[in-house]
Amino acid sequence: MRKETGYTLHVEVSDFSLAYPSSHRVQLDINVQDSNDHAPQFNEDPITIAIPENTQPGASVYTFQAADKDGSGPNSEVRYSIQHRWPDSPGVLTLDPSTGVLTLGQRLDHEATPSLYLVVRATDQAEDPLARRWGSVTAQVFVTDENDNAPVFNLPSTVSVTEDQPVGIVVVYVMARDDDGGENGRVSYSIQSGNSAGCFSINPDTGSLSILKTLDRENQEVFNLTIVAEDHGMPQLSTIHALSVQVIDVNDESPMFQGKELEAEVRENQGAGTTVITVTATDRDQGSNGQVTYGGVTEEGFTINPVTGVITTTKTLDRETQDHYTLTVFARDGGLLPNFAKVVVRVSVQDENDNVPVFPRPWYGLEVPESQSPVELCILRAADTDTGPSGDIEYKITASIFLPPSYSWRPKQGLPAPSQFRGPVHVSSPGSGAPAGYTLEVVALDRGSPALSSTATVEVTVLDLNDNSPAFSSNSYTIDVSEDTARGTPVLEVTATDADEGENGKILYFLSREARGTFTVDENTGRITTAAPLDREKTVSYSFHVFAIDRSPAEPRNTSAQVTVTILDVNDNAPFFIQDPLVVEVSASQSQRVLATMRAEDKDFGANGSVFYRFAAPVRGFSINSLTGEIQGTEGIDKLSQAQRTLMVEAMDQGTPAQSSLGVVVVYVKEQQYTGIRFSRNARDVNIQENAAKGTAVVQAQAQYPDGTQTGISYSLFSGNRLQAFSISTSTGEIWVQSSLGLDIEETPRLRLVVKAETASSSSFMAVNLILQDVNDNLPLFQLQNYVAYMREAQGYDRPIIQVVAEDLDQGQNGQVTYSIQSSGGCG
Repeated sequence: MRKETGYTLHVEVSDFSLAYPSSHRVQLDINVQDSNDHAPQFNEDPITIAIPENTQPGASVYTFQAADKDGSGPNSEVRYSIQHRWPDSPGVLTLDPSTGVLTLGQRLDHEATPSLYLVVRATDQAEDPLARRWGSVTAQVFVTDENDNAPVFNLPSTVSVTEDQPVGIVVVYVMARDDDGGENGRVSYSIQSGNSAGCFSINPDTGSLSILKTLDRENQEVFNLTIVAEDHGMPQLSTIHALSVQVIDVNDESPMFQGKELEAEVRENQGAGTTVITVTATDRDQGSNGQVTYGGVTEEGFTINPVTGVITTTKTLDRETQDHYTLTVFARDGGLLPNFAKVVVRVSVQDENDNVPVFPRPWYGLEVPESQSPVELCILRAADTDTGPSGDIEYKITASIFLPPSYSWRPKQGLPAPSQFRGPVHVSSPGSGAPAGYTLEVVALDRGSPALSSTATVEVTVLDLNDNSPAFSSNSYTIDVSEDTARGTPVLEVTATDADEGENGKILYFLSREARGTFTVDENTGRITTAAPLDREKTVSYSFHVFAIDRSPAEPRNTSAQVTVTILDVNDNAPFFIQDPLVVEVSASQSQRVLATMRAEDKDFGANGSVFYRFAAPVRGFSINSLTGEIQGTEGIDKLSQAQRTLMVEAMDQGTPAQSSLGVVVVYVKEQQYTGIRFSRNARDVNIQENAAKGTAVVQAQAQYPDGTQTGISYSLFSGNRLQAFSISTSTGEIWVQSSLGLDIEETPRLRLVVKAETASSSSFMAVNLILQDVNDNLPLFQLQNYVAYMREAQGYDRPIIQVVAEDLDQGQNGQVTYSIQSSGGCG
C-alpha cells in the first residue's frame, strides 16, 4: 500500500435558507509530517567486487546504493562511509559519502594483496543526530590477476657434469618463479640455443635438464645453453638465462699413434745407441689422463725412452743375420686406471757390402743326353746376402777344359731371383763323337764397391734319354688354410720322385690354372704358398693340380696330383641387419606380445657367424630374445608415455674377438598421436657408380612434421659409413661422396647408410640402399706370370700349342677378355 506524504481536501458550504441557495468552496491542504522510522537498506548483502590489478588509481570501481523509505527530507538522505576495512590500508580505496562511488586510490598488486574486505555504512540525515538510522553491507573486493610478472630464475650460471654420465641422468633442475597466479604463473622451460648437437633435453614442466646423448669432453667440453622460462599468460612473458655446462674429463680416451704400423730404417754395422725412430702417441684427455709414456719393447737389440719415445739400438746389427725386426711399442696414459695403445714398428736393416757371393756348393755336375737339341742345361745360383748393387751378381767363365765350340755361356744380368741372379748354361747338340764330359770354372762377381767374388766348378756329363715320368707320393692332397693367412705363407709341400738319373731325374713344379693366381709353388722344392689374400666368404675351397716335370732337356716328362685347399673361417665380418631401420606400428592391444623381429646375418661360419641380440642400452617396457631377435613388450603399450619409441639393437657374433653392429627399431603406437618428425619412407634405393669422385651427390633425405614443416631438423649418418666414404649436410640432409674408398663393386656390390633425422624432442631413421654400378677399373690378369710350352719342330699349322687364361674382375662387357699376340720372336 502506497503511503501518501500529503492530502488535499475541498470543503463546500451551501445555504439553503434563501430563495436561491448559495455555496462556498475552500481547499484544505494537509501535509503529513515524516517520522524517521526507516533505516537505509542495501539491495544485497554481501556484495562482490572484482578489480583488475592493472586498474589505474582514480578510477571508479563500484557505486554503493542504499534506499531509505522515509520521505524526501533529511530522513531519507543517505551518506556513505567505510566502517571497517581489511587489510587496514586507508589509502587504497576511497568512498564518496554523497554518491557512494568507490574509487581506487593506489595501484593494486594481486601478488601482494589478492583480496580486501569492506564494511560500508549508509546513514540517513535526520535532523536529530541521535535519531539517525543506518544500514551496512559487507563488500568482498577481489583483485584479479593480470600477467604483469615475468618468470625469475633461481639458478647458477655454471654447472658441471662428468663426461661418463649415462643418458637420461639429470644434470640440474632449472627453477624459475612467476609471482602471477593461475596460468599467468605457470612456467614452462625450453632450450633456446646452444644445444645444436642435441646432447641435452629439458622437461618443459619440471625444468629437469637431462643428458640426451652421450657426452664426450674431447669433442666439446663446454655447452653454453640459453634456457627460456615462459609463463602461460596473455600475452606471454618470458625470461632467458645463460647456463654454462662444463663437461668434466674422465679417462675415457686411449693414447693414439699416428698409425697401426710404422716403418723405420737403420744401417747395419752401426754402433749401439743409434737412433732408429721416434714414436709419438697423443691422448685427448686432460691432465695426467693425457700424459703418455712409452714402453713394451722386448726385442733384443732395441730400447725405447719412456718419455720421448725415441727407439735406439743396444747393439750392432747385422742385416745378413736378420734384415728386419718387428717391435711392439705400448703407450700408456697417466690415468688411475690407465689406458693403453699399441703400434707395430717394422725396422728394416739397410745393407752394406760385407758379404761375398756364395754358390750353394763349390762343384756342380750336369748330365746331358746325347743328340740333345739346343736347350738350357742349368741355372747357376750364387747367393749374396747383401742387397742392392752389393747383391747384384754377374757370372763369368774364367777357365774351361775340353770345351768344344758347341757349348756357350750367356751371363744374364738383371734377372733377379730372391737375393740371387741367374747364370744359365746353354748347350748346342753334342753330336756324335762329342767328349763324355766338360769342366767349367764360373766366377760370380757382385757390383759392390769394392766388388767381391767367388768361384764354382761345373762338370757336364753326356747321358742317355729320359724314359721315366715323375711320381708324386700321393695322387691327391687335402689341406686346411685359415682365411687370414698372410700372402707368401707356406701351406703345403709336395714331393715327386723320378727314377731317371741326372737332369732326367731332377724335377720342377708348377700349378694348373685353377689355382687362379691365389697360390704359387716353388719350382724347386714343391712348396706351395699363398700368393693373394684369401676370403672364405667368396671362395670356400680351391681345387687345382700340381704338376711335376723333370728337367730332361730333350723330352721332359710330367705328372700331376690333385690339391684341394679348404679355407677355414676367421671372424672378419660383423653381423648385418636384414632390415635397418625396422619401423613397426603397434596397437595398445598388443601388450606383452612379439612386436617386431630384428634379424641380422653374419657371413662367417660356426660361432663366428652365430648372432646374439641385445639392446645397446637398457630399455624400459621392452625385452629382446637374444637368440631370435624378437622384441616383446614387458608392460602395457597403453602405459607408454610416448607415441614413438626408438630402440637400439646390438647384434653380436660369438667370434674371438666378437664383432657387433647396431640397428634401429622404431615403434609407433597407433592410439597415440605422434607429432614428431618422420621420413616419408623407411628405405630408398639409389644407384651410384663405383669409385665415384669426391663431391658426387648421392641423394637428399628429408624428414618433416605431420603438418609438413621441416624447421629445426638436423641430419646425421647413424650407421653404414664405416670407411667414412660419405658425408651429409646436417641442415638439408643432402648426402655426397666424401671418399671413393670402399666404393668397389668387386668387393661390396651394395652398401646401406642409415640416416638419422632429429630435433630436440623427436627423431626418425631411414635406410639408403646404395647399389654400385660397375666401371672398367680392373685390368685383366693372367693366371700365371710366365707360360712355358713345348712343340716339335715339324708340328703343322693350326694346331694348339698352349692355352693362356686371363680374368677380369669387372662385370658385363667390362669383364669380357679378348686375346691377341702383341709381339713374338724366334720365327724363321
